[in-house]
Amino acid sequence: MPRNTVAGKAATGPANTSNSKTVAVSTPQEELIAANAKIKRLRELLKTRDTPIPSKELSDTHRLATVLKALA
Repeated sequence: MPRNTVAGKAATGPANTSNSKTVAVSTPQEELIAANAKIKRLRELLKTRDTPIPSKELSDTHRLATVLKALA
């Protein structure tokens, strides 16, 4: 049975480091907050993308149709 020695632990190092750089480990709560923020941002982008932007041509056509209905 292998012995659990300090030298063996020092050779392998902590699981969250790589070449003297610490890797940030986020909690599930932090991941949820980040995911919800991303979802909110994407929904806002989608909302602005689906909103039609009235062009001058469309506005003129609508105005013409309104006048023609009024004259009829």
